[in-house]
Amino acid sequence: MHWFRLKSLLLNSEYMDSMDLDDGIKGELLRVALPDYLFTEELFATLTPPKKPNLIGIYQLFLHGDFVNDLNDSDLPAALEWLLNHMNYDHDSENPFIIVRDKLILRAWDAMETPGVLEAFAKWYQTGCYTFVQSSANPQ
Repeated sequence: MHWFRLKSLLLNSEYMDSMDLDDGIKGELLRVALPDYLFTEELFATLTPPKKPNLIGIYQLFLHGDFVNDLNDSDLPAALEWLLNHMNYDHDSENPFIIVRDKLILRAWDAMETPGVLEAFAKWYQTGCYTFVQSSANPQ
C-alpha cells in the first residue's frame, strides 16, 4: 500500500474540505491508518466536526468507535490537550466529540501513573470542564 500518499491526502485539510463532501474518505483513511500509520498529533489534527452531522457514515462511526482505546497511554497528554482546545462546554449535546471526550477522560483516569497524564488531566479539570461531564453523566 502506498500509505505515504494516503497519509498526505488525509493530512491535506484543503483537499479534504473540498473533495470529501461527507467525510467518507476521511473516515476510511482513519480506520485504515490507526494505530500504525499516524502519530497522535496527526490523528487529532484531522478530527473535525462532521460536515453532515445527520449522516451516520464511516467518519461518524469512527468517532464513535474504539480508536481512543487503541492509543498508547503515552499519547494521552496530547489527546487531552486536543480536548482542551476542541470541546464546547456549554452543554452542547449536539457536539460530535462528546463520546471521544468521555472515552479520553476514562482512559486518562486509568492511566494517571503515566508521565504527563496527571498534569494534562489536572489542566483539563481546572478549566471547569468536569462540570459538563458530571452533568451529562447524571442528567436530571
